[in-house]
Amino acid sequence: MFLLGITSTILQPELLPGRASMVSSTLFALRYAYWFLICIYFYSWYNYINIKAISKFIFWGYIAQIIGFYFLSFRLDLALFSINTGMTRNGFVFNSIAFSGFIYYYFFNLYGKKSVPWVTLGVILNLLLTNGRAGAVVGLLIGIVSYAILYPKVTYLLKSAVVMVSIATFSGAFTSENLYRIGGFIAPYVQTFSPRFAGLLTKTGIEGDLDLDKSWLIRELMVTKAHEIIELHPLIGIGYGNFTSFDAPLDKLYTAQFYRLSGETREYYNTRSGHNGYAEYVSETGLIGFSLFLLLIIPILWRILFILWMGRFQRYGSQFLILVSFLGVTIHLYSIASLTGANYWFLLGVSSAILAKNQFGVIPKL
Repeated sequence: MFLLGITSTILQPELLPGRASMVSSTLFALRYAYWFLICIYFYSWYNYINIKAISKFIFWGYIAQIIGFYFLSFRLDLALFSINTGMTRNGFVFNSIAFSGFIYYYFFNLYGKKSVPWVTLGVILNLLLTNGRAGAVVGLLIGIVSYAILYPKVTYLLKSAVVMVSIATFSGAFTSENLYRIGGFIAPYVQTFSPRFAGLLTKTGIEGDLDLDKSWLIRELMVTKAHEIIELHPLIGIGYGNFTSFDAPLDKLYTAQFYRLSGETREYYNTRSGHNGYAEYVSETGLIGFSLFLLLIIPILWRILFILWMGRFQRYGSQFLILVSFLGVTIHLYSIASLTGANYWFLLGVSSAILAKNQFGVIPKL
């Protein structure tokens, strides 16, 4: 798969001069090879790995990340060098979501069900305090699903809610106005911790209205860039790591939909991150590479949702709590480009191993 990225890079004349080369693309492709190997390692050797010990280290790393993000973040520019201990909010939120399932698993094995409310409070509060929106939504979902796994009554309520929302949506009764009316009941409880999330729930303010929020508009613009790339290079894409180096026309930039982004040039937006893991990956690997990627994740996601719906958690034990993280990052990847990192591929390997172990009794070796 990583050779696909090298080949497609060589063939692309639309890469911005000075921003991409066969050497840089080869190095980036090798990084992907390393991430694939991480995924394969944890899948293949899961039976011999002490996941409880790993979850303990992840917990302390989780705490260290919180301390660093909220209390030890600073930048110091000196004459010869600069020091920057800061971590981006997007990266912090993604890591918090990706490892939340391990936190549930760690505390459940130590203290049982009584720990779940406190872990849920900690996970949600941590994501709310970032003043993010997508992370807060995913955090609430993780909390609800974790409760549903451990408490059958919550499972019934969750399933009933899904059925009612589906019926209301198809009947036309579930409109955006009704959705924001429901959000209005929740917003006062989260306003203190996350004003941006409260604004999203009620569609108030510039950051609450996604049609006006620049952060969301840039994400939508990057999706249109992905469409343009696929139209030009549908099969093998433009090569790993080259989304920010591709000179796309961005024809919709100066339309009414994106008028709030008109303060910057097309060249500027062509150097921005995809802000969407799926859009970026399909652009760089084409329909062939993206199809292979979907073959990896769709069976895992389908089985997780099926098990959640049927309530068949017993055979998986407390390890099923880890899979909640995979469900969370699968959703969150629509608003962040975090496939380019080891954390996602580690979680993918562990999640697929948990499901395979309980389906076949042992992890099949590759």
